Parts: sequence; C-alpha cells; structure tokens
Amino acid sequence: MGRRSKRAGIDGLSKLEARIMDLVWDRDEISVREVHETLVKEEYLPYTTVMATMVNLSKRGILKQDKTGKTYYYSPSMSRIDAAEAMIDAVVENVLGNRREAVKDLIERLTEKYA
Repeated sequence: MGRRSKRAGIDGLSKLEARIMDLVWDRDEISVREVHETLVKEEYLPYTTVMATMVNLSKRGILKQDKTGKTYYYSPSMSRIDAAEAMIDAVVENVLGNRREAVKDLIERLTEKYA
C-alpha cells in the first residue's frame, strides 16, 4: 500500500461506506442517527450497521469522531479529492506495482475519460 493510503487507511470504500461518506462530506458534521434516518428512507438498514460502519471509518482515519454529550458526531478527516487520491494511490501500487509506463498509461486514459 502506498504511503498516503497507509496513513489514511483507504484501499477503497464499500457502497455503504461511500454513501455514508457522501452524506458526511455534504453536511461536514453528522450523527449516526442522522445518517441512519437518511439511509433508511432508501432501503432498510439496521441502525447498528450504520453505527459500526461509521466507527470503522473512524478507526481507519477517514472520519473524525467527536463525542458531545451522549451523541457522537462525525466529520470528514479528509476532502473528497484527498480520499480519491489515496484510493488511486493504493490501486496504482497494488495493481500496477508503481510501474512507470503503466502509471503513465493510466493517467492518460483517465485524463481522456474525465477531461
């Protein structure tokens, strides 16, 4: 794993983790209850699953956890761009082995695709 992704603990996000992070980035600070109330409107999801996922994201350094009174509030420990960069770093190292030509090819493809 690359230096940045080790520090951030990001190798990628599950769909649930990504959805939670989307809510956290949008709100900047949010409780488990607020996340659960939003997600349960889309599909049934146990409160404890949301809570455990947010605790795990915090342990991985992706979320910051702040206990105010009885409620834990979570905020992002990095921007969306920094998280995306950390994930790309992990993929480059794990899949491409930091081979210069392969990395250059990937950058060219991504530039064409998203430019």
